[in-house]
Amino acid sequence: MSFRSNIAICIDVPESFRQEVVYTFENLFFPYKDEFTVFDKWEDCKNYKDVIIYCHESSPLLNENNKYDNCLYIILENSTLKFYSCHSIYDISNVLFVKKIPCLFPLKKQISISSSCRLLPFDLFAASFFFLSCWQEYAIKERDGKGRIQLKSAIQQKLGIIRTPIVNEYLKLFENYARSLWGKQLEYKKMPGNSNLFITLSHDVDHVDWTFSKYVKSLRANRREIDKSFSCFIDIAKNCCFKKDIFYKLKEIEIEYGVLSTNYFLSDYNTEHKEFVSSFIRSLEDSGFEVGHHISDKSIFEGLLKEDRARFRNYEKKIYGERVHTLRYEVNDLFSQLENSDYCYDSSLLFAEDMGYRTGFTYPHYVYNPNEKKTFKIMTIPLNLMDTTLVEGKYLGLSDDKAFSELYSYFNRIIAYGGVFSVLFHHSFFWINSRSRLKNYENLLKYFMKSGAKIGACRDIYFWHKEQTSI
Repeated sequence: MSFRSNIAICIDVPESFRQEVVYTFENLFFPYKDEFTVFDKWEDCKNYKDVIIYCHESSPLLNENNKYDNCLYIILENSTLKFYSCHSIYDISNVLFVKKIPCLFPLKKQISISSSCRLLPFDLFAASFFFLSCWQEYAIKERDGKGRIQLKSAIQQKLGIIRTPIVNEYLKLFENYARSLWGKQLEYKKMPGNSNLFITLSHDVDHVDWTFSKYVKSLRANRREIDKSFSCFIDIAKNCCFKKDIFYKLKEIEIEYGVLSTNYFLSDYNTEHKEFVSSFIRSLEDSGFEVGHHISDKSIFEGLLKEDRARFRNYEKKIYGERVHTLRYEVNDLFSQLENSDYCYDSSLLFAEDMGYRTGFTYPHYVYNPNEKKTFKIMTIPLNLMDTTLVEGKYLGLSDDKAFSELYSYFNRIIAYGGVFSVLFHHSFFWINSRSRLKNYENLLKYFMKSGAKIGACRDIYFWHKEQTSI
């Protein structure tokens, strides 16, 4: 039995696509305070003032439209069903631009509806499913040297929308129709701390230290970006022996501003670093910071996550989430293995080449398993930005000043979307230009806080989402 809610959704779609539709409803409408309830029969929707009808192009719900009033129609066409019958690349020539937003699966057929109703010009649910489920990644064949799908192969790059949360934009278009049809302004849930935007702050502990020769090699590789000030050369000299101090300096800065972060640790470190790692993990846990697992970069491809996870148990007390080192994974393999291990969320979904949205959404959600036609149980909190993307030559290759300027500019554009903005800074990032980068990091935290955003660990979002879905 369904319960009374604000908005009813009447669906009439082929059984072959029903699980995908339900998955999309559950994730797409999660951000709203308004309740959405799904029905299979129009008779169950009669007592609802606001109704969405999602049906295939030959549905009786279209043939008998005169008896329906104030409904928003969204049409699932046969061409869309055909596209989702196998894994193939989406033809961007089929995109429809609505208010400059590229909409996948635009309505091609002429549909007649009551004058009191509205018809969405594209399939909101099929388009959102495409991004939320990472559907395109099953069809992309090309890989980089680390076995990863590259941004250049993704539709986000082809359409120039990698920095745009496209699923949020689809919701905005939907909201415009809802407001026009029902006079209804949909409300969003507040994020933790009663904020509109929550920033998850994280650090991947890829390295504890470098040998002198490796550090010098890194300095040479980054010589164009090294500050030429006397203080910087003093810091370089200190970092030859005291790079580990950066771990505690970052922690102190975050404590000073009252924010907690997630630190993802590898399962194994060199023998000379293990004592430091154990000590630092204890200091984090004692201070309320989150400790997560940084899955070894070959574990997913080699199917060795269980073994990698078992080695990590030597360090931690309770783990909630993980991130794959160097982002080496394929989505289905990653989440399939995560389900068989002790994890609650993943924070690996990012194209390393740019800031942005691999799943097109600013809210935590779940990923769909098309092979078994079900939703994976592991939540994803997609990563949106990492420091190496900004400064490394193989990616954007920006100077420090330009990198932080670009970050601020990007943040100012996306803050209005709400949801989660997930940021990663490696400790090793601060081994170069230490003083200025630490100051820039501190200023960034202050800027985030001044904007009204709340900052915390990834597990805060997991707990929040779990609480919201249990209400």
